[in-house]
Amino acid sequence: LQRVAGVFIAATVPLLGAPSMLLRDYTETMVATFTRFFEDVATFALDKNGEKVIAAHLDKTIDNIVTSGRFTGVGTPHPSELVIAAHSLGSVVVHQHLVRHWSTRTECVPRLLVTFGSPVGLITWLWLFLDFPNFVVTANDEFGLNFFCWGPQDNSGRPVQPLRWINIVNRLDPIATAFNAQAADLSRTPDEIRAGLADGDILHRYYGDSRLWSTGAAHANYLYDRREFIRMLLGACSLRNQDPADITGTPADVHWLETARVLGRVRRIVWLAAMTCAAGYLGLVAWKFSDWRVFALLPLFAWPPVTIGGVAFFQRLLFGGATKRIWPGRIEKLSWRNLPSIAYRIRLLWSRHDVDPDAHANTTSLRVKKLVSFLPSLVAMSVPIWFGGILTDTWPDPRIGLTWYVAGLLAFTGYLVMCVAFELVAAWRAVLRELELVPGWSRRA
Repeated sequence: LQRVAGVFIAATVPLLGAPSMLLRDYTETMVATFTRFFEDVATFALDKNGEKVIAAHLDKTIDNIVTSGRFTGVGTPHPSELVIAAHSLGSVVVHQHLVRHWSTRTECVPRLLVTFGSPVGLITWLWLFLDFPNFVVTANDEFGLNFFCWGPQDNSGRPVQPLRWINIVNRLDPIATAFNAQAADLSRTPDEIRAGLADGDILHRYYGDSRLWSTGAAHANYLYDRREFIRMLLGACSLRNQDPADITGTPADVHWLETARVLGRVRRIVWLAAMTCAAGYLGLVAWKFSDWRVFALLPLFAWPPVTIGGVAFFQRLLFGGATKRIWPGRIEKLSWRNLPSIAYRIRLLWSRHDVDPDAHANTTSLRVKKLVSFLPSLVAMSVPIWFGGILTDTWPDPRIGLTWYVAGLLAFTGYLVMCVAFELVAAWRAVLRELELVPGWSRRA
Protein backbone atom coordinates (compact mmCIF):
# COMPACT_ATOMS: atom_id res chain seq x y z
CA LEU A 1 0.00 0.00 0.00
CA GLN A 2 2.84 2.38 0.85
CA ARG A 3 4.47 1.60 -2.49
CA VAL A 4 1.34 2.45 -4.47
CA ALA A 5 0.76 5.53 -2.33
CA GLY A 6 4.32 6.65 -3.04
CA VAL A 7 3.72 6.35 -6.77
CA PHE A 8 0.63 8.56 -6.68
CA ILE A 9 2.29 11.03 -4.35
CA ALA A 10 5.29 11.27 -6.69
CA ALA A 11 2.93 11.73 -9.64
CA THR A 12 1.69 15.02 -8.14
CA VAL A 13 4.89 16.89 -9.00
CA PRO A 14 4.32 19.65 -11.59
CA LEU A 15 6.61 17.94 -14.09
CA LEU A 16 4.13 15.05 -14.37
CA GLY A 17 0.98 17.19 -14.49
CA ALA A 18 0.60 17.36 -18.28
CA PRO A 19 1.59 13.71 -18.92
CA SER A 20 -0.87 12.61 -16.20
CA MET A 21 -3.71 14.49 -17.91
CA LEU A 22 -2.82 13.05 -21.30
CA LEU A 23 -2.54 9.51 -19.95
CA ARG A 24 -5.77 9.87 -18.00
CA ASP A 25 -7.97 11.37 -20.69
CA TYR A 26 -6.64 10.07 -23.98
CA THR A 27 -5.19 6.59 -23.43
CA GLU A 28 -6.19 3.16 -22.16
CA THR A 29 -2.87 2.50 -20.41
CA MET A 30 -2.37 1.05 -16.94
CA VAL A 31 -1.56 4.53 -15.58
CA ALA A 32 -4.82 5.88 -17.06
CA THR A 33 -6.81 3.02 -15.54
CA PHE A 34 -5.42 3.64 -12.06
CA THR A 35 -5.88 7.42 -12.35
CA ARG A 36 -9.49 7.31 -13.49
CA PHE A 37 -10.36 4.65 -10.96
CA PHE A 38 -9.06 6.53 -7.93
CA GLU A 39 -10.74 9.73 -9.11
CA ASP A 40 -14.06 7.86 -9.23
CA VAL A 41 -13.43 6.30 -5.82
CA ALA A 42 -12.80 9.76 -4.35
CA THR A 43 -16.16 10.94 -5.75
CA PHE A 44 -18.20 8.05 -4.37
CA ALA A 45 -16.40 6.73 -1.30
CA LEU A 46 -14.83 9.86 0.18
CA ASP A 47 -17.40 12.55 -0.69
CA LYS A 48 -20.69 12.16 1.19
CA ASN A 49 -22.60 14.37 -1.24
CA GLY A 50 -21.28 12.43 -4.21
CA GLU A 51 -22.16 9.12 -2.56
CA LYS A 52 -25.70 10.25 -1.75
CA VAL A 53 -26.38 11.53 -5.27
CA ILE A 54 -25.04 8.40 -7.00
CA ALA A 55 -26.79 6.01 -4.58
CA ALA A 56 -30.10 7.88 -4.89
CA HIS A 57 -29.86 7.79 -8.69
CA LEU A 58 -29.33 4.01 -8.69
CA ASP A 59 -32.16 3.44 -6.21
CA LYS A 60 -34.54 5.51 -8.32
CA THR A 61 -33.52 3.77 -11.54
CA ILE A 62 -34.06 0.29 -10.08
CA ASP A 63 -37.35 1.37 -8.50
CA ASN A 64 -38.59 2.65 -11.88
CA ILE A 65 -37.68 -0.68 -13.48
CA VAL A 66 -39.24 -3.03 -10.92
CA THR A 67 -42.49 -1.03 -10.67
CA SER A 68 -43.00 -0.71 -14.41
CA GLY A 69 -45.78 -2.65 -16.10
CA ARG A 70 -43.40 -4.39 -18.47
CA PHE A 71 -41.36 -5.72 -15.54
CA THR A 72 -44.22 -6.82 -13.29
CA GLY A 73 -45.74 -8.83 -16.10
CA VAL A 74 -49.00 -6.96 -16.61
CA GLY A 75 -50.32 -8.32 -19.90
CA THR A 76 -47.46 -10.87 -20.25
CA PRO A 77 -47.50 -14.58 -19.35
CA HIS A 78 -44.38 -14.43 -17.16
CA PRO A 79 -43.08 -11.69 -14.85
CA SER A 80 -39.54 -10.49 -15.34
CA GLU A 81 -36.56 -11.07 -13.03
CA LEU A 82 -34.07 -8.37 -12.12
CA VAL A 83 -30.51 -8.95 -13.37
CA ILE A 84 -27.79 -6.35 -12.76
CA ALA A 85 -24.41 -6.30 -14.50
CA ALA A 86 -22.01 -3.75 -13.01
CA HIS A 87 -18.49 -2.75 -14.04
CA SER A 88 -15.68 -1.21 -12.00
CA LEU A 89 -16.89 1.37 -9.47
CA GLY A 90 -20.44 0.62 -10.62
CA SER A 91 -20.11 -2.72 -8.85
CA VAL A 92 -19.25 -0.87 -5.61
CA VAL A 93 -22.37 1.31 -6.03
CA VAL A 94 -24.50 -1.81 -6.58
CA HIS A 95 -22.83 -3.48 -3.60
CA GLN A 96 -23.85 -0.56 -1.40
CA HIS A 97 -27.38 -0.86 -2.80
CA LEU A 98 -27.37 -4.55 -1.89
CA VAL A 99 -26.27 -3.87 1.70
CA ARG A 100 -29.05 -1.31 2.13
CA HIS A 101 -31.88 -3.33 0.58
CA TRP A 102 -31.01 -7.02 0.88
CA SER A 103 -33.44 -7.33 3.79
CA THR A 104 -35.70 -4.30 3.43
CA ARG A 105 -36.80 -4.00 -0.21
CA THR A 106 -36.36 -7.47 -1.61
CA GLU A 107 -38.04 -6.55 -4.90
CA CYS A 108 -35.06 -4.23 -5.58
CA VAL A 109 -32.52 -7.01 -5.05
CA PRO A 110 -31.43 -8.69 -8.30
CA ARG A 111 -31.97 -12.38 -8.88
CA LEU A 112 -28.53 -12.43 -10.47
CA LEU A 113 -25.70 -9.95 -9.97
CA VAL A 114 -22.80 -9.98 -12.43
CA THR A 115 -19.81 -7.86 -11.47
CA PHE A 116 -16.82 -7.44 -13.77
CA GLY A 117 -13.66 -5.43 -13.29
CA SER A 118 -14.91 -5.10 -9.72
CA PRO A 119 -12.84 -3.52 -6.93
CA VAL A 120 -15.29 -4.56 -4.17
CA GLY A 121 -12.57 -6.58 -2.44
CA LEU A 122 -10.06 -3.72 -2.71
CA ILE A 123 -12.52 -1.07 -1.49
CA THR A 124 -13.64 -3.29 1.40
CA TRP A 125 -10.05 -3.84 2.48
CA LEU A 126 -9.22 -0.14 2.25
CA TRP A 127 -12.30 0.74 4.27
CA LEU A 128 -11.35 -1.71 7.01
CA PHE A 129 -7.72 -0.62 6.94
CA LEU A 130 -8.39 3.11 7.15
CA ASP A 131 -11.43 3.34 9.40
CA PHE A 132 -11.42 0.33 11.73
CA PRO A 133 -8.62 -0.57 14.17
CA ASN A 134 -7.63 -4.24 13.88
CA PHE A 135 -10.11 -4.66 10.98
CA VAL A 136 -13.00 -5.16 13.43
CA VAL A 137 -16.31 -3.64 12.28
CA THR A 138 -18.77 -2.43 14.89
CA ALA A 139 -22.02 -0.74 13.92
CA ASN A 140 -21.99 1.69 16.82
CA ASP A 141 -18.77 3.53 15.99
CA GLU A 142 -18.98 7.30 15.70
CA PHE A 143 -18.37 8.80 12.27
CA GLY A 144 -17.64 12.22 10.92
CA LEU A 145 -13.93 12.51 10.23
CA ASN A 146 -13.34 8.97 8.98
CA PHE A 147 -11.79 8.50 5.56
CA PHE A 148 -14.81 6.80 4.00
CA CYS A 149 -18.07 8.71 3.95
CA TRP A 150 -20.26 5.73 4.84
CA GLY A 151 -20.64 3.78 8.06
CA PRO A 152 -21.55 0.13 8.64
CA GLN A 153 -25.20 -0.88 8.59
CA ASP A 154 -26.15 -3.62 11.06
CA ASN A 155 -28.06 -6.27 9.11
CA SER A 156 -27.17 -9.25 11.28
CA GLY A 157 -29.98 -11.71 11.84
CA ARG A 158 -32.27 -10.19 9.21
CA PRO A 159 -33.60 -12.40 6.40
CA VAL A 160 -32.24 -11.87 2.91
CA GLN A 161 -33.53 -12.24 -0.63
CA PRO A 162 -31.79 -15.19 -2.37
CA LEU A 163 -29.13 -13.87 -4.72
CA ARG A 164 -26.75 -15.38 -7.23
CA TRP A 165 -23.49 -13.48 -7.62
CA ILE A 166 -20.98 -14.09 -10.41
CA ASN A 167 -17.78 -12.02 -10.37
CA ILE A 168 -15.65 -11.84 -13.53
CA VAL A 169 -11.92 -11.05 -13.37
CA ASN A 170 -10.12 -10.21 -16.60
CA ARG A 171 -6.49 -11.20 -16.78
CA LEU A 172 -4.17 -8.19 -16.39
CA ASP A 173 -6.97 -6.00 -15.02
CA PRO A 174 -5.29 -4.02 -12.20
CA ILE A 175 -8.61 -3.09 -10.57
CA ALA A 176 -10.53 -6.38 -10.61
CA THR A 177 -10.35 -8.49 -7.47
CA ALA A 178 -11.55 -11.90 -6.35
CA PHE A 179 -13.08 -11.51 -2.89
CA ASN A 180 -14.65 -13.81 -0.35
CA ALA A 181 -18.35 -13.90 0.40
CA GLN A 182 -17.90 -11.99 3.67
CA ALA A 183 -17.33 -8.82 1.62
CA ALA A 184 -20.99 -8.98 0.57
CA ASP A 185 -22.03 -7.62 3.98
CA LEU A 186 -19.51 -7.22 6.78
CA SER A 187 -22.22 -6.98 9.44
CA ARG A 188 -23.53 -10.51 8.77
CA THR A 189 -22.04 -13.80 9.84
CA PRO A 190 -20.50 -16.08 7.20
CA ASP A 191 -23.35 -18.56 7.68
CA GLU A 192 -25.94 -15.83 7.01
CA ILE A 193 -24.19 -14.76 3.83
CA ARG A 194 -23.80 -18.31 2.55
CA ALA A 195 -27.49 -18.88 3.18
CA GLY A 196 -28.34 -15.76 1.18
CA LEU A 197 -26.19 -16.70 -1.82
CA ALA A 198 -27.82 -19.15 -4.21
CA ASP A 199 -24.56 -21.06 -4.75
CA GLY A 200 -23.45 -20.72 -1.13
CA ASP A 201 -20.63 -18.43 -2.27
CA ILE A 202 -19.68 -15.81 -4.82
CA LEU A 203 -18.75 -17.53 -8.09
CA HIS A 204 -15.50 -16.18 -9.52
CA ARG A 205 -14.71 -16.64 -13.19
CA TYR A 206 -11.39 -15.74 -14.84
CA TYR A 207 -11.36 -14.59 -18.47
CA GLY A 208 -8.99 -12.70 -20.78
CA ASP A 209 -5.70 -13.26 -22.57
CA SER A 210 -1.98 -12.81 -21.85
CA ARG A 211 -1.05 -10.21 -24.45
CA LEU A 212 1.37 -7.55 -23.28
CA TRP A 213 -0.81 -4.68 -24.49
CA SER A 214 -3.70 -6.01 -22.39
CA THR A 215 -1.89 -4.90 -19.23
CA GLY A 216 -4.09 -2.29 -17.60
CA ALA A 217 -6.25 -1.91 -20.71
CA ALA A 218 -7.96 -5.21 -19.79
CA HIS A 219 -10.08 -3.25 -17.32
CA ALA A 220 -12.00 -1.64 -20.18
CA ASN A 221 -11.96 -4.58 -22.60
CA TYR A 222 -14.57 -6.94 -21.15
CA LEU A 223 -17.17 -6.18 -23.80
CA TYR A 224 -14.68 -7.05 -26.55
CA ASP A 225 -14.49 -10.65 -25.29
CA ARG A 226 -17.12 -12.45 -27.38
CA ARG A 227 -15.62 -15.88 -26.75
CA GLU A 228 -16.38 -15.90 -23.00
CA PHE A 229 -17.70 -12.70 -21.43
CA ILE A 230 -20.42 -11.83 -23.97
CA ARG A 231 -21.64 -15.44 -23.97
CA MET A 232 -21.82 -15.38 -20.16
CA LEU A 233 -23.67 -12.05 -20.18
CA LEU A 234 -26.21 -13.29 -22.74
CA GLY A 235 -26.82 -16.35 -20.59
CA ALA A 236 -27.27 -14.16 -17.52
CA CYS A 237 -29.96 -12.15 -19.32
CA SER A 238 -31.71 -15.31 -20.60
CA LEU A 239 -30.86 -14.34 -24.17
CA ARG A 240 -28.87 -17.53 -24.53
CA ASN A 241 -29.96 -20.97 -23.38
CA GLN A 242 -26.93 -21.58 -21.17
CA ASP A 243 -26.20 -21.24 -17.48
CA PRO A 244 -23.76 -18.28 -17.24
CA ALA A 245 -21.79 -20.06 -14.52
CA ASP A 246 -21.00 -22.87 -16.98
CA ILE A 247 -18.64 -20.59 -18.91
CA THR A 248 -15.84 -21.22 -16.48
CA GLY A 249 -12.94 -19.55 -18.28
CA THR A 250 -9.46 -20.24 -16.95
CA PRO A 251 -8.66 -21.98 -13.63
CA ALA A 252 -7.68 -19.51 -10.92
CA ASP A 253 -4.11 -20.80 -10.48
CA VAL A 254 -3.43 -20.56 -14.23
CA HIS A 255 -4.94 -17.06 -14.32
CA TRP A 256 -2.69 -15.70 -11.58
CA LEU A 257 0.39 -17.54 -12.87
CA GLU A 258 -0.07 -16.02 -16.33
CA THR A 259 -0.70 -12.60 -14.79
CA ALA A 260 2.58 -12.78 -12.86
CA ARG A 261 4.47 -13.97 -15.94
CA VAL A 262 3.23 -11.14 -18.15
CA LEU A 263 3.83 -8.54 -15.43
CA GLY A 264 7.42 -9.72 -15.16
CA ARG A 265 7.88 -9.09 -18.88
CA VAL A 266 6.14 -5.71 -18.69
CA ARG A 267 8.37 -4.64 -15.81
CA ARG A 268 11.52 -5.44 -17.80
CA ILE A 269 10.21 -3.59 -20.88
CA VAL A 270 9.22 -0.54 -18.83
CA TRP A 271 12.64 -0.52 -17.14
CA LEU A 272 14.36 -0.57 -20.54
CA ALA A 273 12.11 2.30 -21.66
CA ALA A 274 13.04 4.26 -18.53
CA MET A 275 16.73 3.70 -19.16
CA THR A 276 16.30 4.73 -22.80
CA CYS A 277 14.73 8.03 -21.71
CA ALA A 278 17.48 8.57 -19.13
CA ALA A 279 20.13 7.82 -21.74
CA GLY A 280 18.42 10.25 -24.11
CA TYR A 281 18.57 13.02 -21.52
CA LEU A 282 22.22 12.29 -20.72
CA GLY A 283 22.93 12.19 -24.44
CA LEU A 284 21.56 15.71 -24.87
CA VAL A 285 23.77 16.94 -22.03
CA ALA A 286 26.80 15.06 -23.37
CA TRP A 287 26.21 16.51 -26.84
CA LYS A 288 26.07 20.03 -25.44
CA PHE A 289 29.38 19.54 -23.58
CA SER A 290 30.92 17.43 -26.37
CA ASP A 291 31.97 14.92 -23.70
CA TRP A 292 30.40 11.45 -23.64
CA ARG A 293 31.74 10.73 -20.15
CA VAL A 294 28.45 12.21 -18.90
CA PHE A 295 26.99 8.75 -19.56
CA ALA A 296 28.88 7.56 -16.47
CA LEU A 297 25.88 8.88 -14.50
CA LEU A 298 23.48 6.43 -16.15
CA PRO A 299 23.63 3.93 -13.23
CA LEU A 300 22.19 6.64 -10.96
CA PHE A 301 18.96 6.44 -12.95
CA ALA A 302 18.83 2.63 -13.05
CA TRP A 303 16.69 2.00 -9.97
CA PRO A 304 13.14 3.42 -10.33
CA PRO A 305 12.17 2.71 -6.68
CA VAL A 306 14.87 5.15 -5.56
CA THR A 307 13.71 7.79 -8.06
CA ILE A 308 10.03 7.52 -7.12
CA GLY A 309 10.86 7.18 -3.42
CA GLY A 310 12.95 10.35 -3.52
CA VAL A 311 10.28 12.38 -5.30
CA ALA A 312 7.57 11.01 -2.99
CA PHE A 313 9.64 11.90 0.10
CA PHE A 314 9.77 15.58 -0.82
CA GLN A 315 6.07 15.62 -1.77
CA ARG A 316 5.20 14.13 1.63
CA LEU A 317 7.47 16.69 3.28
CA LEU A 318 5.68 19.58 1.56
CA PHE A 319 2.08 18.36 1.62
CA GLY A 320 2.08 15.76 4.40
CA GLY A 321 0.81 17.93 7.26
CA ALA A 322 -2.32 17.49 9.33
CA THR A 323 -5.64 17.46 7.45
CA LYS A 324 -9.34 17.30 8.29
CA ARG A 325 -9.09 13.51 8.57
CA ILE A 326 -5.47 13.17 9.75
CA TRP A 327 -4.94 15.11 12.95
CA PRO A 328 -1.46 15.57 14.56
CA GLY A 329 -2.07 12.76 17.05
CA ARG A 330 -2.33 10.24 14.21
CA ILE A 331 0.91 11.42 12.66
CA GLU A 332 2.71 11.14 16.01
CA LYS A 333 1.86 7.44 16.10
CA LEU A 334 3.85 6.83 12.91
CA SER A 335 7.14 5.04 13.47
CA TRP A 336 10.45 6.77 12.79
CA ARG A 337 11.74 3.39 11.61
CA ASN A 338 9.27 3.34 8.72
CA LEU A 339 10.84 5.16 5.76
CA PRO A 340 7.62 6.68 4.27
CA SER A 341 6.65 7.94 7.75
CA ILE A 342 9.84 9.95 8.30
CA ALA A 343 8.74 12.81 6.03
CA TYR A 344 5.44 13.14 7.88
CA ARG A 345 7.16 13.19 11.28
CA ILE A 346 9.69 15.81 10.14
CA ARG A 347 6.90 17.96 8.71
CA LEU A 348 5.06 17.76 12.03
CA LEU A 349 8.13 19.02 13.90
CA TRP A 350 8.18 22.36 12.08
CA SER A 351 4.45 22.78 11.46
CA ARG A 352 2.13 21.48 14.13
CA HIS A 353 -1.45 22.75 14.18
CA ASP A 354 -4.97 21.43 14.36
CA VAL A 355 -7.05 21.77 11.21
CA ASP A 356 -10.40 23.49 11.22
CA PRO A 357 -12.76 21.17 9.24
CA ASP A 358 -14.73 24.19 8.01
CA ALA A 359 -11.73 26.26 6.91
CA HIS A 360 -10.91 26.81 3.25
CA ALA A 361 -7.49 26.03 1.82
CA ASN A 362 -4.96 28.84 1.45
CA THR A 363 -4.60 29.03 -2.32
CA THR A 364 -1.50 31.24 -2.21
CA SER A 365 0.31 28.83 0.09
CA LEU A 366 -0.72 25.91 -2.12
CA ARG A 367 0.67 27.60 -5.25
CA VAL A 368 3.98 28.27 -3.51
CA LYS A 369 4.22 24.64 -2.39
CA LYS A 370 3.53 23.41 -5.91
CA LEU A 371 6.28 25.66 -7.23
CA VAL A 372 8.74 24.47 -4.58
CA SER A 373 7.79 20.83 -5.24
CA PHE A 374 9.38 21.15 -8.69
CA LEU A 375 12.81 21.77 -7.11
CA PRO A 376 13.76 18.09 -6.47
CA SER A 377 13.12 17.27 -10.13
CA LEU A 378 15.05 20.37 -11.18
CA VAL A 379 17.98 19.32 -9.00
CA ALA A 380 17.95 15.82 -10.52
CA MET A 381 17.94 17.33 -14.01
CA SER A 382 20.81 19.64 -13.07
CA VAL A 383 23.14 16.93 -11.78
CA PRO A 384 24.25 15.77 -15.28
CA ILE A 385 24.77 19.41 -16.31
CA TRP A 386 26.84 20.07 -13.20
CA PHE A 387 28.83 16.86 -13.86
CA GLY A 388 29.47 17.87 -17.48
CA GLY A 389 30.70 21.25 -16.29
CA ILE A 390 33.13 19.58 -13.86
CA LEU A 391 34.46 17.29 -16.59
CA THR A 392 35.02 20.01 -19.18
CA ASP A 393 35.56 23.01 -16.91
CA THR A 394 33.02 24.90 -19.03
CA TRP A 395 29.37 25.78 -18.70
CA PRO A 396 26.80 25.91 -21.48
CA ASP A 397 25.35 29.24 -22.49
CA PRO A 398 21.90 29.48 -20.83
CA ARG A 399 20.68 31.13 -24.04
CA ILE A 400 20.94 27.84 -25.93
CA GLY A 401 18.10 27.03 -28.28
CA LEU A 402 14.59 26.31 -27.06
CA THR A 403 14.67 22.95 -28.84
CA TRP A 404 17.37 21.68 -26.48
CA TYR A 405 15.34 22.65 -23.41
CA VAL A 406 12.16 21.07 -24.75
CA ALA A 407 13.92 17.86 -25.78
CA GLY A 408 15.58 17.57 -22.38
CA LEU A 409 12.31 18.18 -20.55
CA LEU A 410 10.51 15.58 -22.65
CA ALA A 411 13.25 12.98 -22.11
CA PHE A 412 13.35 13.49 -18.35
CA THR A 413 9.55 13.52 -18.07
CA GLY A 414 9.44 10.29 -20.08
CA TYR A 415 11.91 8.79 -17.61
CA LEU A 416 9.69 9.72 -14.64
CA VAL A 417 6.57 8.34 -16.35
CA MET A 418 8.33 5.04 -17.00
CA CYS A 419 9.47 4.93 -13.37
CA VAL A 420 5.85 5.43 -12.27
CA ALA A 421 4.73 2.57 -14.52
CA PHE A 422 7.57 0.36 -13.25
CA GLU A 423 6.56 0.91 -9.63
CA LEU A 424 2.88 0.25 -10.36
CA VAL A 425 3.76 -3.09 -11.97
CA ALA A 426 6.14 -3.94 -9.12
CA ALA A 427 3.42 -3.15 -6.55
CA TRP A 428 0.94 -5.28 -8.50
CA ARG A 429 3.31 -8.25 -8.40
CA ALA A 430 3.97 -7.64 -4.70
CA VAL A 431 0.22 -7.90 -4.00
CA LEU A 432 0.07 -11.24 -5.84
CA ARG A 433 2.93 -12.47 -3.68
CA GLU A 434 1.44 -11.13 -0.45
CA LEU A 435 -1.89 -12.84 -1.13
CA GLU A 436 -0.07 -16.02 -2.23
CA LEU A 437 -2.19 -16.21 -5.38
CA VAL A 438 0.58 -17.49 -7.66
CA PRO A 439 1.47 -21.19 -7.34
CA GLY A 440 5.03 -21.50 -6.05
CA TRP A 441 5.15 -17.97 -4.69
CA SER A 442 5.23 -17.54 -0.93
CA ARG A 443 4.85 -14.43 1.18
CA ARG A 444 8.15 -12.79 1.98
CA ALA A 445 9.06 -12.61 5.64
